[in-house]
Amino acid sequence: LREKASQEGKQLEEIIPPEVKQKMSVSDYLMAPCVRIIGNVVSGTDEQTAEVVKAGFFKIIEACVDHPIKNIKKEACWALSNVIAGTKEQLELFYENTTLVKLRLNIYIYFIFYFLFFFLNLSSLKIIDLCMAQGDINIRKEAGWCLSNAICHASIHQLKILVEYGFIEAMVRLMECRSEKVVVIAMDALQACFELYQKNFNIENMDMHPLVAKMEGLGGLNLLEEIQGIEEFSAKCCNDAADFVTKYWPVNDAFTEDNGNRDNNDNHDGNHDGNNDGIDSNNNDRNDDIFLDSTDKNNNEIYQF
Repeated sequence: LREKASQEGKQLEEIIPPEVKQKMSVSDYLMAPCVRIIGNVVSGTDEQTAEVVKAGFFKIIEACVDHPIKNIKKEACWALSNVIAGTKEQLELFYENTTLVKLRLNIYIYFIFYFLFFFLNLSSLKIIDLCMAQGDINIRKEAGWCLSNAICHASIHQLKILVEYGFIEAMVRLMECRSEKVVVIAMDALQACFELYQKNFNIENMDMHPLVAKMEGLGGLNLLEEIQGIEEFSAKCCNDAADFVTKYWPVNDAFTEDNGNRDNNDNHDGNHDGNNDGIDSNNNDRNDDIFLDSTDKNNNEIYQF
């Protein structure tokens, strides 16, 4: 209809049939089951998901993610996470829809958006923003699954997009939740992010990993330590948090020497695979050509992608 209106030089409202306008007035009651059906289809085979994507999935899902009704928003994120978990081509379509990943405003439309959002009460939150918002935990969980699926199979260029748009901030915020499932999603996604960056730039010394430093600066390390003491969480979740700390914040040599007589059982029953191997404290020069410090003199983040 938009294309037809553009071709005929008319407003969209002028060419919408009356019966369609009537259906649009009750669309909120129809949209939730429709999105649920789409979600069920895209959770099927790759062929089924491909047909839905071909039919225009990415043209309509953004409006559903933005919908003011919580259930529609949740179902839309669930459907989107299933598509992102599909083929490489489907994942690329998600990254191409950058406004779907995160709302980005330029100065020219800022005041228009401000008026619409605050005075007309319109929703314009995207996936990363949904993770960070203090809202419905089920919506945040499904949005977290979207980002987790997006990072697990990402290229280094796609990783750059997510990091620049606030991926690490969003995952750290999810770790503040007192929901074990949400915390596990966030921890797994962050480790996948760090491993991809580490593998691409062949980083051996975790002290030189800028994304790890960023997480720590956001309070992520403190949250990992807090998670280990939450009684409501399972032993596996607490051990995973402990292993996360051991892997990316390894104990320095001096501390290890002072505590050399400690029982090896302190290392979480041996679940950790010994990530201190290969770390060279004199290897800092080797990484100078990979990236500088994580911040410059103006406190602007610097990452090499």
